[in-house]
Amino acid sequence: MQTTRRDVLSFASIGAAGAAGLALGAFAPTADAAGSVGGKGPAIEGPLLDLRTGKGNQMAYARIQGDTDWGKQKYFWFKGYVNAVQPGQRAVNLVGSQGFGAIRLIQRPDGAIERLCREIIL
Repeated sequence: MQTTRRDVLSFASIGAAGAAGLALGAFAPTADAAGSVGGKGPAIEGPLLDLRTGKGNQMAYARIQGDTDWGKQKYFWFKGYVNAVQPGQRAVNLVGSQGFGAIRLIQRPDGAIERLCREIIL
């Protein structure tokens, strides 16, 4: 079966098995293809990560920000603008900026995750 444009546009609403089928050129929706609606459903909870809890949200944020292999560094770079914002006026670009850095996560004894970041901005 050939993938249609509608299948690609509805990519966000299919499950992992459907995404794998789409990547191989076939669209095969599954029973769990509904995703998460209104903060409920199979996409928000799972055996490894439960986004209904504070601990689950903390772990998801840590996985986005750094490497959860505690102490291992993750490197990143960025490019953008520094803006000036005044009440009642539009934001104005002041100067361009770019830089790079390293993030390391440490799990503290109380379960909290400490984020250590070093950056160089030009």
